[in-house]
Amino acid sequence: MKPIEIILITGFLGAGKTTLMNHLLRQSRFSRQETALVINEFGTIGIDSRLVDAGARATYEINKGSLFCICTKVDFLNTLMAIKRDVNTDRVIIEATGMAETGDLESVLEEPVLAGHYRMAANICVADGLNVIKILPFMQAVRMQLECADGIVINKSDLLTAEGLERVKEVLIGINPRSRPIAVSYGQVPLDFLLGLEHKKSLGTLRERPPADVVSCSFATDRMVNRQRFQQVLNQLGRKILRLKGNVNFQDGKRFVEIIYDQYLEREPVSGFPEATAFTVIGWKISKPELEKIFSSC
Repeated sequence: MKPIEIILITGFLGAGKTTLMNHLLRQSRFSRQETALVINEFGTIGIDSRLVDAGARATYEINKGSLFCICTKVDFLNTLMAIKRDVNTDRVIIEATGMAETGDLESVLEEPVLAGHYRMAANICVADGLNVIKILPFMQAVRMQLECADGIVINKSDLLTAEGLERVKEVLIGINPRSRPIAVSYGQVPLDFLLGLEHKKSLGTLRERPPADVVSCSFATDRMVNRQRFQQVLNQLGRKILRLKGNVNFQDGKRFVEIIYDQYLEREPVSGFPEATAFTVIGWKISKPELEKIFSSC
């Protein structure tokens, strides 16, 4: 029996992993229902799974932590066993959490219950062209994702000058010379690039716990959120917010709010949440109780 192919998509917070996944799912090669999806998030509320154009595809969520942490190994094993048992599929696309410090997934695939049933086809790292050089010095996860990738996709290249893009390419090739970085916008990676990748096994091991200086909090409530207080909290926390994403029910209406570093975005809310407000915050250099207390004041 032919092993099920696994395509792993990594990339730091806000790089455009979900956008790239949606692009792949619209391609004729992937648009068939034989592609199963695994969405891995750092928070307990599954935001990204509501943003994926999954259609009728089998979609699984792993929200207890990174796939590359021992804390999720049992959930990951059970998910792959369920796909093998319940889904007629020849391919699985996995979107890893942006906080993932990429390690060795092959050790999981070699477990007796899975051995011979799956194979890693490609590990694609999505790099945020605007921010990747800024965050490299202080985020180990970014460097590990880039080092372990079979191919690197420089997203948001339309926002870079030609000189800026060449600088990003130079830095990324220096980190991973075999990665063949390609510049795209809106995750529009050519299928030939993906199919031409050759997977190389990662030498990293599964972490015992998440990074100590990064915390995640999820909020779900039907209570109205004070917009002015919400903005005050964002200003107060500043760069301690790495990422915020989800629906927020303000007095003037429900909005989907997204923060990527210092960029604040609002758009129409996404469906699928039982509560009026449902969002996840990833904080840096702040305790989880402190983060929870501050946002609860909104």
